[in-house]
Amino acid sequence: MKAWFGSIIVVTGLGLAIACSSPGAPMGETAAVTKSVPAAHDLEGTQWVLESLGGNNLVIDTSITMAFEGGRLTGFAGCNSYGGPYETPGGNSFAVMELSNTAQLCETPEGVMRQEETFLRALLNAREYQVAENRLELEGNNGEIELVFARLPEAVIDHLDLVGTGWRLLSLNGHSATGEPPTTIFFTDDTFNGNTVCRDYSGTYVASGGDIHFPFLEMMGSSEACSQTLLEQEGAYTTALEWVRNFRLEQGQLQLLTARSEVLTFTPFEEVTGRAPHEPPAMNIIVQSVDVSPGSRIVFSGESSVPDGSCLYTQLYMDGEIQDWWPADTCAQVQNGFWKIEVQLGVREAPLELSSQATFSLRVWSRDTPSIESEEFFFDLSGPTPSD
Repeated sequence: MKAWFGSIIVVTGLGLAIACSSPGAPMGETAAVTKSVPAAHDLEGTQWVLESLGGNNLVIDTSITMAFEGGRLTGFAGCNSYGGPYETPGGNSFAVMELSNTAQLCETPEGVMRQEETFLRALLNAREYQVAENRLELEGNNGEIELVFARLPEAVIDHLDLVGTGWRLLSLNGHSATGEPPTTIFFTDDTFNGNTVCRDYSGTYVASGGDIHFPFLEMMGSSEACSQTLLEQEGAYTTALEWVRNFRLEQGQLQLLTARSEVLTFTPFEEVTGRAPHEPPAMNIIVQSVDVSPGSRIVFSGESSVPDGSCLYTQLYMDGEIQDWWPADTCAQVQNGFWKIEVQLGVREAPLELSSQATFSLRVWSRDTPSIESEEFFFDLSGPTPSD
């Protein structure tokens, strides 16, 4: 569980200073103005994940990362993102004069906040570094190795490989995805869209090489009909997308890697549905039947591929004219792929009976996605008439 504080803590060699800031994106930072210092050749452009802190393993279900770029180091400290300038004055000397980090409180896993504080202090007190193959060691001012990192492999890929592809979520950090329709994501040139089982979503992404992040994500539709398990999965998935920083395409799968060392694993959408990877699932609304009971009620029912819990809206016509008494603002909620609307006759302004001399039709649409609309469904009191 996490709670936001409205500030960013700046850690320096002299103590703590508080800089005012409103809560923002996970990687938001307040950077101090410093002079430019050349970065170490063997550190610049590298990314690492912490393996041990003070000779101890990390708290279970936590991760700490660090990346070097442009004379700055940035990363995720277990609960908060952090960053600051670093120096390598000569030889194996290493110094971090100042760190800034977001001020979020994480209540779980137990011990994560204490671990984060220990890590930031150890990083601030680091005086020497050693890089050997895929291992980075930072030594403290006590002469002991305090931080040991493993190198994250560089991805040699082109972000354009994502354009026009579609994917189905297999797992989030090792936990299998559940629910039907599956959680999906589809990429165009600079936008994405998909479904989380509970709702549709869309947004924009920015990618270069193997780097990617999702600066804007919008949820669409209602999640009221979703189970608690699926809602928790949706929350974990969309939160992870906000933390994504890299991607890999390996062995026919897409992996999105977050700053928190989470891995979202996807398989091409066609493997499950038979559709091409770039083809989003077709959304439709079908009117299947009408039941008219004079003096009692009129009931329409049908199928739809819009997400369960979504609202569909209807409008009745008589000889092509809108019937004002029809409750066009009433939600016909989709449940397990089916929808139904029932209207009482002879109540309020509704007629007691429908004219036997007229031709009626019903139109059904989704307000969340206005382009999704049923074919007009025609009927008279002798029964439905196939539409053209």
